[in-house]
Amino acid sequence: MLMFLVMHNKGQGALEYLLLIGGGVLVAGIVLVLVLGLSGSGISSANSSIDVINEAKAATGVDTSLVQHSSFEKDSPQGIITGPNPWHQNTAGDWSIVSGDCYNGNNCLKLSSNACTGIYQYIPISPGKAYYSSVYKKGYCRMHAHLLDTAGSMILNIGDFAGNISTSEWQKISAEITLNSASNRIIIKNSSGTSENPPSSGTVSQISQIRLYLLNCSNPPTGSDYCDMVTFREK
Repeated sequence: MLMFLVMHNKGQGALEYLLLIGGGVLVAGIVLVLVLGLSGSGISSANSSIDVINEAKAATGVDTSLVQHSSFEKDSPQGIITGPNPWHQNTAGDWSIVSGDCYNGNNCLKLSSNACTGIYQYIPISPGKAYYSSVYKKGYCRMHAHLLDTAGSMILNIGDFAGNISTSEWQKISAEITLNSASNRIIIKNSSGTSENPPSSGTVSQISQIRLYLLNCSNPPTGSDYCDMVTFREK
């Protein structure tokens, strides 16, 4: 009888041990499924959630990337950007900060000329890193960029890297810029595909800032050319 009890207790202990192992395997499997899910559409969902949160913040004037005054909520409607502001006027022309028909919040940028009228901002960047840039646009609004060294000398004129089409409704356009110092190439990925570009002067390792523009060049103004919610961040 005693031997039976001992054997019974040993069997029960072994069963409990197996159940513990099985539980651990089950938990590991669930974690693996979650991780694999995030590697596909899950990541897109996570990014979409981040965008929603950032857009809600930007509507109140909070900057959510390396761009300052990214949603123009800090600027007075019906006026140009003046005073201690990170945005600079590209050319004297017909553009303004307006309220009303904007994508997010109250204010946005309106471009009413096609003489490369618009604004630009200097943003610090580093060689060997990749960056994501986007803007919401309606009508003609394009992102244009120059890569510069610390002295402000041109390393590469990227030119128009996103948005050179007219849209009748608000649309988000985006692009990725990778500064590959090892290969001395600037890699640009957008809706048109991927291109690798050597510096026109100097090397990729000398790049320290980007001059990011919001412009309308050459395209006839539609009367409804707007830019809003500008993003430029490290990937």
